[in-house]
Amino acid sequence: MLLTMLAACNSDAQRIRDINQAYATPSATTTPISAEIDSVEIQEGDCINSTLPEGVDIESVVIVPCPGAWQYRALNTFDITDADDYPGENYFLRLADEKCDRRYTFILFPLEESWTNRLSHYRTVTCLQESFGLSTTDPAKLDRLVDSGKLDIGECFNDAPETDGLLVEAVDCSGEWQYRILSRFEVVDSGRYPGEDHFDQPAYERCDKQYTRFLFPDADSWAIGDREVVCLQESFGLSTTDKAKLERLTSLAALDVGACFNETPEADYLLVEHVDCSGDWELQITDRFDVPGGDYPGEGYFERQASQKCEASWDYYFSPSPDSWAFGDRAITCAKEPDRAA
Repeated sequence: MLLTMLAACNSDAQRIRDINQAYATPSATTTPISAEIDSVEIQEGDCINSTLPEGVDIESVVIVPCPGAWQYRALNTFDITDADDYPGENYFLRLADEKCDRRYTFILFPLEESWTNRLSHYRTVTCLQESFGLSTTDPAKLDRLVDSGKLDIGECFNDAPETDGLLVEAVDCSGEWQYRILSRFEVVDSGRYPGEDHFDQPAYERCDKQYTRFLFPDADSWAIGDREVVCLQESFGLSTTDKAKLERLTSLAALDVGACFNETPEADYLLVEHVDCSGDWELQITDRFDVPGGDYPGEGYFERQASQKCEASWDYYFSPSPDSWAFGDRAITCAKEPDRAA
């Protein structure tokens, strides 16, 4: 369907935009008002109530004041200037990933008919933010919802279940948070989407040793060139209760022989707390050695290996899990308790 251009925005639409400009002031108020505008006339900052299909194949949308309830808000727009022939949907999606505000969830882009039609010759992509029902219930949270892939290393965030996992809630790391970005890296391009399990091993090998979770491309983002894995640190509720302890949590594999540590039930024992051996500690690493590969041998095998090869005094051993074994982990770590003799 070719776009039908309206002659100009009507006066109600301009009144709504005036209201939106005053929205930043505490005294801004609004009365029920809406106006129909051509979809290609959406401007940055406009809020609309419309069911939007992919692409701009609708003639009009309903613009409403942003202080009230709305479905989508136009965050920013950009023009396509480096393509003559119609480039296709994935091209627009790749550019949106680069140029849209990090809060965006939806784009309007030209369809081939409007791209090639000399009268419309439409070349603009509009980046839209979905309200998820928060435009009246929690507008402050709405402004914190962002694409997790756009967060910088060191930023913190919480899950945002109301977005069905499309976005996360960026929060201040000085307060309570669920996850912090530790690092990010790109995986080798293997052509077609390799499947979710493909990302486990590179995360295990390349993530910071404080990580317990990671984000990876899904099939849709892979199709537009996303190859990035994001390594996450969980707070385990310690971001406000014991920040110093949180910074001491690390993978046992990251500790050298002789290091002391405490176990961490609050982290489901995924990490340990690295502590100074001159103070109180629960366990000290006395030895570490690798065992041969092959199929996962089970705990009985690890126990026999520990009893034969752990040197000096030891009380416990830590062995590879089935998952870490699959990633190439072959290390058995021997540890002892402190000598509590009087």
